[in-house]
Amino acid sequence: MLKRRRTRSSIGFGALLEGSRKIVVSLVPGESSEEKGLRYLLYKNSFAALSGLSEEAVASLMPTQRADWTYDAVAGADFAGFKGFIVRREEIDRLSAALREHRVE
Repeated sequence: MLKRRRTRSSIGFGALLEGSRKIVVSLVPGESSEEKGLRYLLYKNSFAALSGLSEEAVASLMPTQRADWTYDAVAGADFAGFKGFIVRREEIDRLSAALREHRVE
């Protein structure tokens, strides 16, 4: 189950993975707009672990407006993933369906 966490600039959704709470996806309303869409940052390893999917399968689910992203170059693979904008409901539905359908218990 994802737990919501708010900061001044984002809404993060995290889960308990490997004994610690890790952010899976963050939404950034301040960088979002009607024209661009909803800004997101997705942590690839956390999403893969939570959904039970491979990193390649996770990449195939991403919205079309995406780029590779790293929180900090020295932080490692757990702080890397994708950033971009969600512009269509189908894009968010595809991501949420993966977490519902492929959950690792």
